[in-house]
Amino acid sequence: MGKIAREAKLNDEAIGAYKRAIELKPEQVTPREELVAVYMEQNSYKLAKKTIKDAFSISMKSPVLHINLAEILEAEGDIEAAVAEYKKGQGDSL
Repeated sequence: MGKIAREAKLNDEAIGAYKRAIELKPEQVTPREELVAVYMEQNSYKLAKKTIKDAFSISMKSPVLHINLAEILEAEGDIEAAVAEYKKGQGDSL
């Protein structure tokens, strides 16, 4: 549901669908990755950052979330922290 709503640019519906998915399967990181993507598209960096931190409490292994966090930190001007997150997202290959 969330992916279809997101592709149709129905962001509120996508957000609701991803939040429901998180409620149903709180141990999964993927719905949080998708929710962050919607927030990023809306430039809702504060909500994206909160969702990333919630996801990191489950698993720190998502390269997607490290890259998203890096983009937020870069936009906030925290270049050093952004580079560190980019490295985590790229497996330290930078």
